[in-house]
Amino acid sequence: MININKTFIKLLLIISIFNTTQATVFSEVKPFSSKTYQSIFYVNDIHGQIPTMNKINNAATQFDAIMEKLPNVDAFRFSAGDIMIGSNDGVNMASGIFLNISNIEATAVGNHEFDMGATKLAKIYNNVKEPKLAGNCTIPNNNPLKNQIVSSIIMIGKSGEKYGIIGAQSPTLIERMKDKSLFEGITISGGKQAYQELQQEVDKLEKQGINKIILLSHSGYEEEKEYAKNISGIDVIIGGHSHDLIFDITEGKNLQYSPKGEPVIITQAGRDGKNFGILNVEYDKNGIIIKAQNNVFKTENFAKGQLMVTATDIILGKSPIIGEVKYVDKLTDRMNVEENPYIDIFMDMVKEETGADIVLVNSANFRGNLEVGKITERDISNIFPFKNSMCLVEISEKNLIEALNFGGKSLLAPDLKPSIIQVSGMTYTLDKKGCVTKAVILRKDGTRDELCIKNPSKDKKYKVAYDDYLLNGGDGFLSLKNDVKVLKKYNYDKDVIVINYLKKQKEKTNNLKTLVIKRDKRIEFE
Repeated sequence: MININKTFIKLLLIISIFNTTQATVFSEVKPFSSKTYQSIFYVNDIHGQIPTMNKINNAATQFDAIMEKLPNVDAFRFSAGDIMIGSNDGVNMASGIFLNISNIEATAVGNHEFDMGATKLAKIYNNVKEPKLAGNCTIPNNNPLKNQIVSSIIMIGKSGEKYGIIGAQSPTLIERMKDKSLFEGITISGGKQAYQELQQEVDKLEKQGINKIILLSHSGYEEEKEYAKNISGIDVIIGGHSHDLIFDITEGKNLQYSPKGEPVIITQAGRDGKNFGILNVEYDKNGIIIKAQNNVFKTENFAKGQLMVTATDIILGKSPIIGEVKYVDKLTDRMNVEENPYIDIFMDMVKEETGADIVLVNSANFRGNLEVGKITERDISNIFPFKNSMCLVEISEKNLIEALNFGGKSLLAPDLKPSIIQVSGMTYTLDKKGCVTKAVILRKDGTRDELCIKNPSKDKKYKVAYDDYLLNGGDGFLSLKNDVKVLKKYNYDKDVIVINYLKKQKEKTNNLKTLVIKRDKRIEFE
């Protein structure tokens, strides 16, 4: 049985916060003793959030400083994908720079890397020195990523030990894309076929005498547990895609056992770069994990890394200040199924600018966060990264209730997906099963229109604004695609509307608009 005592490893990297204005640092302590030791600095699903990249870069530098003083510990930095997001070339280029200057030594390829399309991704990957891994995908010969993405690599630690690193993707990556053509012919296997393909990759490494194997997976926690239980030879899974924040090591959860009965540790660090992890592992002479410790740290406790800040400013330039945040409610790790105060305030602006009765946004469309203080155009662009096109449509009461109910089912989903619908111009309530129990339209004249939940009308219509991802039935929201009348299409997304709104307010008053980003209970839960 693997030892999962949290205090056994003397390599524990402790954070000491001197005060709120100074950089956070790791305290050095003595290394643990025994066989082969490994320490993995890991990130996943940063989603192009440059402010958190700046801080993670600093944390990674401090990690290196500690590791240099521990010659018997093999230290690595890995990413489980979705470092990039959306179609903003500058942000994606900066994300590639982050991988380089943070010395991420290998990365899985996530779904959001493909938001820009395979051709553009290949151009950015030309400048990313780290290996890009995906062991269960087939890339056609004419795809520009053909020679850039590999199934596995071999790395040698400073102890001289060899490690096999494999990549994996989720077959749902293609399903979740607004435009499947962006994959340019790439296919991804799942289920038994994926297990077989990954097992073959493990077997190939083991034939070369490698008995310590790490899987960088962008497949989601539930699928990653299946990898652990169905594939022999994998020791560690650094995961992503489902945005789970996994603390410690718990048997039956992120400590699973392979078909051979060997322990497999799984971990993830949440979403948007709000956290990063350090996994410490001790192997016996046969490459079996005998001790391990999983540490998760909050990125906000670290100062920005100046090298990353400088690189970002060079790539993206300075961004104009357009507003000021006075207060902001903190988001939790369940933000996909909770009222989002950012969307509340910003979609009220979209509602005003478009003249819609209601604005709808899928929670997963929002990324990152803002800090108290001045905000720039880039800050707004970063939190709405997908660059879809907004639309004004006419939909029925029936379709609206169906969309709210469909999103509500996310409350019971292991990965909290596809996420609940955020709203402006209305309020609604969900029960514990995710079903709508009450919904009210808030009219501009102050009157309230309560919707019929049990038998919603096909004939009662509302003017609703949402983006073309939802209009195309993205994430399964088919009631926002079928039987709707498109009134207007914009050639820009919600971030542009918000930026223009804030700029107009600044011009009108000659002052920055002060924002209080606070939940107002427009979405409630029984």
